[in-house]
Amino acid sequence: MQQNAQPVSRTSGLAIASLILAAVGPFLFLIPSLVGLVLGIVALVRIRRSEGQLTGGGLAIAGVCVSDRAPKNGSRWNLRM
Repeated sequence: MQQNAQPVSRTSGLAIASLILAAVGPFLFLIPSLVGLVLGIVALVRIRRSEGQLTGGGLAIAGVCVSDRAPKNGSRWNLRM
């Protein structure tokens, strides 16, 4: 009996790291946000090229978007301290 094995997809670790770093960036002098932005872009490229083996495109997009907003929000937060 032959089984049709479907490939297992997994969430991209880069996408998860991108979102986490983007979220903590405003509190840690914005450097993690910049790293999160780069990781998010790299994650999106790898997810697109993985042919369905990697998921997490939404996490990567969220990481890029939050990283984009972090310098504006973080500078306000740091000035209030």
